[in-house]
Amino acid sequence: MGFDINEEKIQIEKDGKKIDCDIYLTFDIEELSRSYIVYTDHSIGSNGAKNLYYGYIDLLNPDLGLQEVTEEKEINTIKHVLEENGAKF
Repeated sequence: MGFDINEEKIQIEKDGKKIDCDIYLTFDIEELSRSYIVYTDHSIGSNGAKNLYYGYIDLLNPDLGLQEVTEEKEINTIKHVLEENGAKF
């Protein structure tokens, strides 16, 4: 999985295939030393909105690449930021 924030693209692996996605939004939480990345493959969900996915980069260990967000508090923070930015999900 790779990404180039300057290109506003991210490449993920889904079902064994590499897929190019567009970065929708990024934000940092300095207290956690994490940079969150919300991205889309432009697929449409059952609610008619684009599917959005998210992960984070550990700012202290960026070589680890994009990591999965598993903590409920972080997920709620991401949803709140998305709502503030008018995202439908």
